[in-house]
Amino acid sequence: MEGERLPLVLVCAQTGSFDSSKCDEALTSAVRVLMSMNRLVSLQLGGSGPHAVELLCRLFHAGFKMRQISSLSLSRNKLSCKDLFPLIASLQHCSTLQCLDLSFNSIDADDLSNLIAIVDLKSLISLDLSHNACGGWFHQSQRQRLVELTACGMQRKEPARAHKEWRSCRHLAMISISSNSITDVGISSMLEAIKRSQNFSLNLLDLHDNSISDKGVHKLAEIVQMCRDLSQLYLGRNVISDFGALQMSRALGQSRLQVLELGENRIMDEGATALAEALTSCKSLAVLSLVENHVGDKGALRFAETLE
Repeated sequence: MEGERLPLVLVCAQTGSFDSSKCDEALTSAVRVLMSMNRLVSLQLGGSGPHAVELLCRLFHAGFKMRQISSLSLSRNKLSCKDLFPLIASLQHCSTLQCLDLSFNSIDADDLSNLIAIVDLKSLISLDLSHNACGGWFHQSQRQRLVELTACGMQRKEPARAHKEWRSCRHLAMISISSNSITDVGISSMLEAIKRSQNFSLNLLDLHDNSISDKGVHKLAEIVQMCRDLSQLYLGRNVISDFGALQMSRALGQSRLQVLELGENRIMDEGATALAEALTSCKSLAVLSLVENHVGDKGALRFAETLE
């Protein structure tokens, strides 16, 4: 339509022999124009390298604010929160951010605390922290740390006190924290935080590769039962055995899970049999992955009988 200003997406990703140092002027001009027109709604800097990110950090530090941004991807830059601070700080006045992707960086526990203390995340729907080093954040001050993540609406205070001040937010639906060494301790914190914040709207929870054992699955079973909207749960590459599979099978009947991923664990025939029998009571489950476990003929036969 003539005269209509459409929202735009700016993508800066490394492909082939891309040299971001050669596009300084063009990138700077594009961001300045788009932001001055309030048209920049999605910014993707996945794999763009430190040069392009630092360039934008300087631009935002000069006074530009991301007031209308709804999606921000800073994946695969191997940067810490300190490196990204000017860019993250520019989100302080943004109330439209729905998707934040910080996967495959070097964000540690302190970085995550500072990030959450700075940014107002009330509108956030999807948060991806996969493949970072922030697992320790889930272990410290267990009864408070996870409240920061699931409440996602904290007042901006100094980092040392920020985790004590939070407001309930029920919009966060997708959390991906795979490969962060969460362990069973972090899962216990997560359960406590969900209860306290009453954030029962989770739709996707990715805990792949976090050294979670049967003890952690016991807590996860409670989360599955509480979060009635949870449809996708990824638990691959952990240390879950038959006992953990049995606990999860008991929770399936009271869930609406559509995808349950348990590949690369330690599940054998007993656990597989329990999960197969649970399929009769969990009609919503469409995908159950048990690849690279230790399921033999007995477990496979039970699935065949259930699915006849």
